[in-house]
Amino acid sequence: MSNIGIGIVGGGYMGKAHAVAMAAVGAVFETGLRPVLEVVSAASFDSAERYRKAYGFARAATDWRDLVHDRKVE
Repeated sequence: MSNIGIGIVGGGYMGKAHAVAMAAVGAVFETGLRPVLEVVSAASFDSAERYRKAYGFARAATDWRDLVHDRKVE
């Protein structure tokens, strides 16, 4: 089983939906890839940190470019 790093821009309705879906991949699909929630970004640090804690991401960012350039995010 290989891991694939996931980054999500925004943690609102669709960000939450995607985070929940990624967390459920292993239970729903037979795949050789396991999503790992690496980075969530939001406009403010407080929002990004709140989403990080709520959805189980490893890190929070306030600039989407940090997410895009993060080596752990594929």
